[in-house]
Amino acid sequence: METDEELRQEFVLEAKAHLAAMEEALLRLEKHSADEEAVRVILRGAHSIKGTAGFFSMEALVRVAHSLESFLGALRERQAIVTSPMMDALLSVLDALHKLLQEPPDIVMPPDMEEALKKLHGQLDDEPSLAPFNAAKFAEEKAEAAILGEGPSFLGNTDEYVRVNKRILNDLLALTGEMVLRRNQLLRLSQQRHTPPQLEAVSNGIDELTTQLQKKVLQTRMQPMGGILNKFPRIVRDLSRKLGKEVSLHLAGLEVELDRSMIEALMDPMNHLIRNALDHGIEEPSMRRKLKKSSQASLAIRAYHESERVVIEVSDDGRGISLERIKETAVQKGFATEKELERLSPGQLLRFVLHPAFSTAQTVTDLSGRGVGLDVVKANIEKIGGKIEIESHEGQGTTFRLVLPLTLAIISAFIVLSQGQTFAIPQANVRELVLLLPDSGRDKRLEKVNGKPVLRLRGQCMPLLYLRELLGEANAGEIGSADEYVRILVVKAGAQVYALAVDSVYDTEEVLVKPVPEVMKSRKIYSGLTVLGDGNVAMILDAEGLCLEAGLALGEKKLVTAEAFAPERAAQEETYLLLFQCSGPEWLAADLSFVARIEEISRGQLQEVGGKQYALLQGETLRVFQPEEYLPFASNELAQEKLYVIVTKKLHAKVGFLASVIHDAIRLPLRLDEHGVQGNGIIGSAHVDGRIVTVLDLHSLVMYAAPEYNEKIGLSGALFGSQQNQKTRILLAEDSPVFARLVQNCLTSAGYTVQIAENGKKAWTYLQEKHFDVLVSDMEMPGLSGLELIAFLRKQEKIKDMPAIALTSLAGEEYRTRALQAGFDRYLVKLDRKELLETLQELRLESAREVQDGSEA
Repeated sequence: METDEELRQEFVLEAKAHLAAMEEALLRLEKHSADEEAVRVILRGAHSIKGTAGFFSMEALVRVAHSLESFLGALRERQAIVTSPMMDALLSVLDALHKLLQEPPDIVMPPDMEEALKKLHGQLDDEPSLAPFNAAKFAEEKAEAAILGEGPSFLGNTDEYVRVNKRILNDLLALTGEMVLRRNQLLRLSQQRHTPPQLEAVSNGIDELTTQLQKKVLQTRMQPMGGILNKFPRIVRDLSRKLGKEVSLHLAGLEVELDRSMIEALMDPMNHLIRNALDHGIEEPSMRRKLKKSSQASLAIRAYHESERVVIEVSDDGRGISLERIKETAVQKGFATEKELERLSPGQLLRFVLHPAFSTAQTVTDLSGRGVGLDVVKANIEKIGGKIEIESHEGQGTTFRLVLPLTLAIISAFIVLSQGQTFAIPQANVRELVLLLPDSGRDKRLEKVNGKPVLRLRGQCMPLLYLRELLGEANAGEIGSADEYVRILVVKAGAQVYALAVDSVYDTEEVLVKPVPEVMKSRKIYSGLTVLGDGNVAMILDAEGLCLEAGLALGEKKLVTAEAFAPERAAQEETYLLLFQCSGPEWLAADLSFVARIEEISRGQLQEVGGKQYALLQGETLRVFQPEEYLPFASNELAQEKLYVIVTKKLHAKVGFLASVIHDAIRLPLRLDEHGVQGNGIIGSAHVDGRIVTVLDLHSLVMYAAPEYNEKIGLSGALFGSQQNQKTRILLAEDSPVFARLVQNCLTSAGYTVQIAENGKKAWTYLQEKHFDVLVSDMEMPGLSGLELIAFLRKQEKIKDMPAIALTSLAGEEYRTRALQAGFDRYLVKLDRKELLETLQELRLESAREVQDGSEA
């Protein structure tokens, strides 16, 4: 049986939820006075708080809630406009309710709250319409509710939700982490020789159950970002009014979930970034008008998933951060010399604002100073395993990106060996693994520049760190003898990418993160420790800490950056390809931008349903097939026990391709051999290191292999093969041969006639010589960009009205705005097949209507 105090605490939790919803509704009401739903939310919340507070004899809380309810009722009856002073008074009363919830039940109404109520009552001309609080009448209502069996609303729907003490959840998570450890130990035992088959079967079952249990427990700690983001409309409103600025706040990603402890730790850093943007990032309205900007500034907070992390962006369209001002301040305060600063990129210069006592603000106010305290923001974000990135363009605005792990408790990590010690490095920080074999041209890959080792990988250089050297071993940075294997992890830490050489790389393992012991906290290269399945303790390496230890944080200036040694950018865009084999000897390639991930499976995980193959991966059923069954190659049965599933993305159906061998992921300027391998589902063939590689068209393959998905999303009928499509000539300006062929296949399958131009200059020549109905162009091309091409087109009288689509990999509102302002009619991100075809159909219909309207006029 719960005590009255326990019930009252439950009421306080519920009342806080009501107040959060009421505050959000009040801010909506300020923008739209006719928002009836907002009024209903506020009235419902005030009534609920008033009714339940009465059961606990919280008379002061009852009076304030009644005044708010009465005021809103009178406001709705009069259909009055909500003014800013009226909103200030309403928000003050809401703040009073917040305070009273923290006070003892028998508190007497404080004078400041009496004043807030008087201020609220004075907002309407006809004060008598606000019914005063009638204690006798309320007592009657309370007695009637008791007779009818009505009680506090929080005792309502208890079938679906229960409240659990967060301490219990933390204990449950800790126990789950220990269970993961025991599971790892059991798996290692089951892999030893002479292990009974029954033990292997049991361990595999426990492995699956533990994984499912771990996911469920972690879900109990996950909360939507709306819990923190919905607090900022009030903050932005109050601060912008105080500063005399007009600011429009845009929120996105309220449904994105994050670990509860991380959400709590985010409030202060986010609050600081918002205050920074309002105080020093956004200009005054008069200044914005002089700069030909809208007097109302835009502030956006967006949360979204990226890989296994959550990214929060705080963006403003204000003055941006001056790089010249950063350089001046850095020299004045002794952070760097002018010569050192000349060698830093804009991104590296912006990192200075995260240093203690570094500020570019001309004045420091009681709210913020651009740079003052950002070192604290950085430290707080790093405490929860996150990183902070900055992007700023002077005169256009600034974006802060907070990159956070989904949870702090359990992570996937690579287990590596150095100096006989075992370490773990988070898988989220590792971009790829590189193994340099003896006598394989290794000397051309490992070099020294200015006395510092670098790795040359696919035409680019990056700093090379030796873990042995960072651990203190003398001469550990020397390149080994020619008969040694060199094992390297390519690591990303913030904006920095570097190579890390280790002695050995084992498998990945899910590890329970424990805090770093006090005696080792001075070593910034560690972010935690864990116990592995074999019982050994492994320190968890911090990717950015390794950077700092090697002098790469600012010290990218001490090493020559990779870009300084990379060859000049090829005139042709480089393409990322995944090289693999299926059941035959042929080497195949797929554009990596369409690959979500690669899963290793056993043959036993494949199941046949209705003559089609499926695999159960990460809790979802995925349709899988062998590509060669739909290609002009011999298709053999995949006989080996271990297989790979290449899971696709950005296609109209999420499917998996089965492969027997994954060779490499490469980046190169690709030239397709038009007279090479041909056939359905094939873009063409190319030469890679002297080998013929067949480049696949994944879009077409999915259409052939899984035609049922075409009907499911509407990729049929009107979008394909109409007579009107066959009359439409499209000019496709695209410098990536793989992507150009992908788009061409997509459009020709829909009946369009397509001419490819491999760059902007070639497209302009075609426009002068031939007739086209639509232009589809990339935005970034060598020689003449897509933006320059559309600008030329709009100035030519004969073709200035030609419909044009920007089809680009540059995603974001900034690029969309640039494309539309330059003259494109539509902006699309590569490559949604259905969206492209629907957009072409829309433009064709619009063009036909314009011609008809012109003839009628």
